[in-house]
Amino acid sequence: SLTTFDIQQNNISTNALNGISLNIQGDARLNVDVSHNVIDANGTRGTLTQMNGIITNEIFNDPTDLRQIGGMWLANRITNNRGYGVQLNATTTNIFTEAIPGIQHSELAINGNLIDRNGLDGIEFNGGGTLTIDSNTITNNGQNAANPLVNQQLASGNTLEDDNNVGIDIQSVMRDTTTGVVLAQSTTPEGAPQPQSASPKVVNIYRNIIQGNLGD
Repeated sequence: SLTTFDIQQNNISTNALNGISLNIQGDARLNVDVSHNVIDANGTRGTLTQMNGIITNEIFNDPTDLRQIGGMWLANRITNNRGYGVQLNATTTNIFTEAIPGIQHSELAINGNLIDRNGLDGIEFNGGGTLTIDSNTITNNGQNAANPLVNQQLASGNTLEDDNNVGIDIQSVMRDTTTGVVLAQSTTPEGAPQPQSASPKVVNIYRNIIQGNLGD
């Protein structure tokens, strides 16, 4: 079944780790509406995977596991977080759920948000599925591109080259199926521990203001 819940009208600020962390395993399916929240200055003491405004992660045993995280993320202020504004490592709409009668699924839409002055990318999409990014203001991200996060990036398995410090970063990546961790772009399939390429993805990007990001 599809589990649904809302995160609305909260002030989620100055936490040591991520502002919002959504995690799924196996066939878990979530529909999470996130709206009208202030998500500011989180990740003051975390590693790179623990210092974001919003992050999604997944663990799966087989590419056909019916996992997904969908919902409407609307009118949030996602600002000044030390890492990414939004990092999507989990599947949004799983292609396998669409082919099975009676399986509920939902797409993820990031609409009408202010995503400003986060340390790395404004939005990074590593997962698979369908994503819509519409009418957001994505500005001035990538402020921590240089030395302040070098040690954190290397410790988490990423390299500086993986983080482009742009407004929207869409990547095709390999992930460890047992941990869901996104592997460094320099990792070869032969050298990766149980790698699984990201599922196919469809990204619709409309009517956004994308300005002043360090890598754009």
